[in-house]
Amino acid sequence: MTDLNHQNLSFYRCTVFIRELFQRGVRHIVISPGSRSTPLTLAAAAHPYIKKHVILDERSAAFTALGIGKATGMPAVLICTSGTAAANYFPAVIEAFESGVPLIVATADRPPELRNTDANQTIDQTELYGNFVLEFRDISEPTGSDLELNTFIDNTGKIIERSLTEKGPIHLNFHFSKPLEPEKSFLEEIEAENKSLAQKTEKHIDLERTRSADQEAELYPLLENAMKPLVIIGQLPVGISIDPIYHLAENLNAPVLSESGYQNHSVSIQGYEGFLRNREIVEELSPDLILRLGLQPASKSLLNALDYWKPDHHIYFTIPPGRKETSLPVTHTFRWNGNDFTTEPLTGGRNFWLDQWDEASKKYLEYKSVLRDSYDVLTDGHVYEHISRQIPKGWWIFYSNSFPARDRSMFGQWKGQTVYTNRGASGIDGITSTNIGIGLSSSDPGILFTGDLAFLHDTNALLNSRLLSKPLVIVILNNNGGSIFRMLPIADHKKYFNDYFETPQQVEISTLCKSHHVSYQKIESIKQFTDFELGTFINESNSSLHVVECVTDPEASMKFRKQLWQKE
Repeated sequence: MTDLNHQNLSFYRCTVFIRELFQRGVRHIVISPGSRSTPLTLAAAAHPYIKKHVILDERSAAFTALGIGKATGMPAVLICTSGTAAANYFPAVIEAFESGVPLIVATADRPPELRNTDANQTIDQTELYGNFVLEFRDISEPTGSDLELNTFIDNTGKIIERSLTEKGPIHLNFHFSKPLEPEKSFLEEIEAENKSLAQKTEKHIDLERTRSADQEAELYPLLENAMKPLVIIGQLPVGISIDPIYHLAENLNAPVLSESGYQNHSVSIQGYEGFLRNREIVEELSPDLILRLGLQPASKSLLNALDYWKPDHHIYFTIPPGRKETSLPVTHTFRWNGNDFTTEPLTGGRNFWLDQWDEASKKYLEYKSVLRDSYDVLTDGHVYEHISRQIPKGWWIFYSNSFPARDRSMFGQWKGQTVYTNRGASGIDGITSTNIGIGLSSSDPGILFTGDLAFLHDTNALLNSRLLSKPLVIVILNNNGGSIFRMLPIADHKKYFNDYFETPQQVEISTLCKSHHVSYQKIESIKQFTDFELGTFINESNSSLHVVECVTDPEASMKFRKQLWQKE
């Protein structure tokens, strides 16, 4: 191999870094163009077996990497130059930390002696993301010693393992001084060497899946004695299977209220966001035991019910490493170990309890259908109901924050699809970019339900539609701004409400889509919507990204919700 002189040394260490990432299972790198990150970018570009996605806007790039982590359970790697480029990653880093998504952030930096000087494009990137990363490492320039290189390789493996097992972001800050480019002959040598590397078996990291006899011995009597058990599943970190808790629920004949993807199980309850608004129903469906897993529910009606119910036992399963404590009161805390907790039969005498929940759900769904048919203008509810019936079973679904995350349990009808949300920090930023990331790394098509403001907040994501190979449909519920604020007391302050809170935007989304070569259709009436066929719309375009703008009546949509909440 060519001598590792100063010009080649940084690039070579970055090459070793990329190779180790690959061997540990990393398959996606998201790169934003820049000069200081040249050694990292070239090392990634020279590796033939890792997929590279070049994305102009660092904020969009970071949310795209977040989406990849959600879909695959493996960290994507972010690469950017120094300065504000790295700061643009911050919102997605926060969401990754809060929602438990593995992510590796590799930022380029100037030499440390330039910190706190007026050097161009230089900021202090030390611990830039504060407490929102599992680990920060400031990586100085290499000296070329074998010991240093071997230590670096070992540390890289530990970093990936930590991101996976603790489910969150890691920040590596690489210092580079000029020259940033390796000698051309050395780059060609590395390219040839990379091509000759066999795709070796990955070094799999086994996540801990232990079965605690003591834990089961304590839990089993609680389950056995409960006559009205209820299971609640909030958003979960990636890679966590909820099959074991569904098996437990079926064993208990316990209804399941899930915000982490609707599983087509007999115990799953639909429409609970609507019927739990009724205090009489909440009283009738009061459980004596609650089993809860994942983040706090987004459903306001469920949170209110949890505040009202006083079960004998409220059991919360923590997911290792348990960075977050639940803010809801619990009586017992157990460690979620990913296994079935018990195989003992526990179903005796509880059929009446599941039947009660099924009956409440059935009546609610019937009431919803009658209400829907009484409207002659297009509402948000019409959109969810009509589109959800057409989504193929193998597709994945994403619900944006604001109303969609809350409406999904009130309007959505699923057939066992995987459901995603960004409920860690629950912002509306980066929603479309997150979906681009899921689409880049998923073997299936997907569909996003989003509001007009969330869509407009992330229009740079449309630049990346060219990267998609499978259909991604964006359904925009254009209810003329942030209509979720109509639920709050501020809506009564008419003088300021429209300009400062609801903030309707005057944008021709059709023109925006046309300029990005994205297929588009606008729907403004129930008649148009009844005639709309999702499959036909997709097949009529060569684009992989498809936008359906549904212009809904905000007042009628809000009235429909309130009627379902039985407040009108």
